[in-house]
Amino acid sequence: MLHAYAAALPDALNLSARDVILPVVPMFHVNAWGLPYSCALMGAKLVFPGASTWTARACTSLFEAEGVTMSAGVPTVWLGLLNFMKEQKLKFSTLKAW
Repeated sequence: MLHAYAAALPDALNLSARDVILPVVPMFHVNAWGLPYSCALMGAKLVFPGASTWTARACTSLFEAEGVTMSAGVPTVWLGLLNFMKEQKLKFSTLKAW
């Protein structure tokens, strides 16, 4: 509960009801374990990728289809995703810049 409160603060994850959050890590991982609670607390939309969408191509499509503004993941996920995006000359249209 404390993690969810902390993540909802403006100087932490800066979540709001206008956000669409997609955790690309399991819920037991530190980068995601408070997100379901923080999103509910702030009224943000929460998108789960499911078991079959862990590929870079599927994640990219899901980010765009759902209008994802923020995501949580580990470096290995981001490296694969960013390499795919670079190879395909793609850009995210909805992610917020930090």
